[in-house]
Amino acid sequence: MTQIIKIKILFLIMLIVNTLAFADDKVDDSSWELYHMKIFFENDIFAQTDNQYTSGEKINLTYHVENPTAPIYDLLISSGSASDIFTSFSFANQIYTPEDLLTSKLILDDRPYAGWTYLEAGIHKSTKDSLNTILLKVGMVGPSSQSENIQKQIHELSGSDEPMGWNNQLKDELGVNLTYAYKWRFTHETEGGFQSSYIPYIEADLGNISTGAAVGIFARFGWNIAKDFGISTLDNNGESGIPIYDEQKISIKRDWSFSFNFILTGSVVVRDIFLDGNTFKDSHSISKNPLVGYAGAGISTRYKSFVFDFMQTVNTNKFDKEGKRDAVGTVLVTWLF
Repeated sequence: MTQIIKIKILFLIMLIVNTLAFADDKVDDSSWELYHMKIFFENDIFAQTDNQYTSGEKINLTYHVENPTAPIYDLLISSGSASDIFTSFSFANQIYTPEDLLTSKLILDDRPYAGWTYLEAGIHKSTKDSLNTILLKVGMVGPSSQSENIQKQIHELSGSDEPMGWNNQLKDELGVNLTYAYKWRFTHETEGGFQSSYIPYIEADLGNISTGAAVGIFARFGWNIAKDFGISTLDNNGESGIPIYDEQKISIKRDWSFSFNFILTGSVVVRDIFLDGNTFKDSHSISKNPLVGYAGAGISTRYKSFVFDFMQTVNTNKFDKEGKRDAVGTVLVTWLF
């Protein structure tokens, strides 16, 4: 195990320990109750490719805030309905590569090698029929993200060819990005116990990593479905699994839950550092498409406190000379506390 991986593991342990410590601490007159821990794994291996957005990993801790009095919670829009406040903390890495991994030469008509490693903090206000979220991401793009080492070690462990073009990756840059998302929730239940929920949403991003806006809809169909605002990928649909707190507490008294899930999203892209290149330094870049669409389908299943989600998403081309449409699978494992 390299020293870099040891440092990243130590950092991750410190993040978990520090955030767990807040569960019993006070924030003004507020107290935090650990609600869930989530581990994301995204990879294009599910589509049998190894390029474009090729992998992402994230660990997330979300807390239910009781007696929220801190002024920061006032940043969230109030619908006038009874609401619950949640806070979330995450640590993540994402990797992007061109199609040809076996050349060390700069590939002018394909996206740059790039990766970013970041911390994310969020606050969320949930009611029976709406959710609004603010997320702040801060991290590093470029060699300091250690994405080259991560991908090479994964390829070594899996017996894949070593990617040869990381000497052409984006340069070091501090990334700061703010996301705002608002979701509505509509539900339906039949006499036979079949349930469905429909969650339209809007989202806006601002920062040197990405700037743009999206509109979409997430839908669940199944039995004793999760009473939440849907699952998400690392880049779309805000935060994953923020619940309608009282309804979800009742729902999980039943041991099992199952649903089929679908998502459809359209995005306007003003800036994407992974295509546009570095903000303040010269780097490789490629002309992007300003309009991108996403579609996905998957399943969710829960047994008691353990939840497993899988979602396969595909997007329209993000730049003109992109070959096969980028498809990524998201595996999400959750433990409810």
